[in-house]
Amino acid sequence: MNNKGLDSDGYVATNIKRENISASFKSVLADAIKSLESVLDENLHSIYLYGSVGRGTAVYGQSDFDLSVIVKTEVSEETGENLSDLEKALCDKYESISKLEFDLGTIKEALIDNEYEWKFWLKHLCVCVWGEDLRDEISPYKPSMNIGLEMNKDISRRLSNASSRLNEGNYQAEGKSIAKKLLRTHYSLFSERDGSFYESLTDLTDCLKGYEPSLEGELSSAFRMAMGTVKAQDEVSSLIENYGNIVVSRFRENGGLTT
Repeated sequence: MNNKGLDSDGYVATNIKRENISASFKSVLADAIKSLESVLDENLHSIYLYGSVGRGTAVYGQSDFDLSVIVKTEVSEETGENLSDLEKALCDKYESISKLEFDLGTIKEALIDNEYEWKFWLKHLCVCVWGEDLRDEISPYKPSMNIGLEMNKDISRRLSNASSRLNEGNYQAEGKSIAKKLLRTHYSLFSERDGSFYESLTDLTDCLKGYEPSLEGELSSAFRMAMGTVKAQDEVSSLIENYGNIVVSRFRENGGLTT
């Protein structure tokens, strides 16, 4: 892998591996898999780990634990509620994680409907930890504006949801989560031009500062919050209203469809 996150052929490098999972997070994974098997039963197709846990860079008590879950058919509203309850229960149970989330999709969505979203996501940003690995059926990708536009088309909704549920009890977790989302969405608009695909928030923020020097203050604040230093609820609200609106505007200018 070169220092821009690509392999020797220019494809996005994949550095998510099962062997990177440290002992602190293996019990969380085992419990999550067992619980998903119970809730989804025969509708469960496969489970994929992504993020810092799979890269081996997760920090005990500070890092999120995220799983992409592929199901055979869409789940019912009741099952969706059960999955939400499970997310909270597992997060409360394990001190090693700060947040746990299931990203749910169907086989049809993953292999047919989303050329630059699910396919890219599974191929390059995940590792299969249970079930039939769909990644074997997907060709590798090079950096592309299409990837960023497709994977981040929910940015307006994510900002709206974060703003509506923000309170004194959750502002630190929400601030960290939305700051990471904003930085990654913003960087995705420059990845193809830069010939890079950075996973590190440090690297992608530095890249953004080179292309958006007038936003150095906003980028520095977002980076600090993304790394877990969130001082107050008002700070998160300001991030969403100011930097968030800038990112959405940039996204629209480049042809992104937000909802």
